[in-house]
Amino acid sequence: MVRSRLSCNGLRLRWLIRTLMKVVVFVVFVLNTADAVTPSPSVLELGAVRLVNGLSNREGRVEVEINGVWGTVCDTAWTLNDARVVCWQLGMGNAEAARGSAFYGSGSGPIHAHNVQCNGTESNLNDCHYMTRGCNHSDDVGVLCSHYLVVATTTSVRTLSIVETASTDLLSPISGLSRALALDYGTRPDRVFWGDTVESTISEAYVSRLGVSRRLLLQGLSRPEGLAWDWIGQNVFYTDTGLNRIGVVTSVGLYHVTLIAIGLDEPRGIALDPVAGYMYWTDWGATAKIE
Repeated sequence: MVRSRLSCNGLRLRWLIRTLMKVVVFVVFVLNTADAVTPSPSVLELGAVRLVNGLSNREGRVEVEINGVWGTVCDTAWTLNDARVVCWQLGMGNAEAARGSAFYGSGSGPIHAHNVQCNGTESNLNDCHYMTRGCNHSDDVGVLCSHYLVVATTTSVRTLSIVETASTDLLSPISGLSRALALDYGTRPDRVFWGDTVESTISEAYVSRLGVSRRLLLQGLSRPEGLAWDWIGQNVFYTDTGLNRIGVVTSVGLYHVTLIAIGLDEPRGIALDPVAGYMYWTDWGATAKIE
């Protein structure tokens, strides 16, 4: 009888151990997969986006902000579609490359998102599906936003890739112009400034894949043939060849000042060094010169 009881107890013990092991395995599986099946937008919302540690302001490690805390994004499933959304959100047009494996160096702090899944048409990363657990900073993602030429073709302004040979516009073209001659551009967001020598105006346009938003900055000029964007002061400097003067207008068109109206003879080209505080221009009159 003693042997029988021991044998019975032993069978029960083995059955109990096997049952407990199954329960433990199931609990571990649930814990490991709970985050993987629940997209995080319902819990956390990604805020602002910035690029860090790139060679220019159009590339770098992607960092996103949640409740005032900046963090990185993991490269799980990171594709060109995801990079496109980052560049659009920053107002920098299309994306040329999606980087992974901490291409622009490892970040610090929290990793706010991984397994980001965008279809490439969203305007904000928060519109994409993503998860909030996993990875480490050796997997931080980065992007390279498109570098392009801004070209005036008299009746339009176009943005052409400096990488691709095709002449397809990267951003929506600005069309219907009379005679666009002076031209400059600003970034973050991408915008173009031009002077129209027929309309005698200076205008601005925000450009994106979705379209163009124009705004008249200054009218009543003669021949605005030179423009230079001051990215520090957020002003547009211009030359008016017809009136022989140099002026400046704010980027929202509220204020306008004539800087030089004496001693000029057909001023045309103009360039700025906003950091050092210098302005240069060319005179095309009887005595051609650069000042």
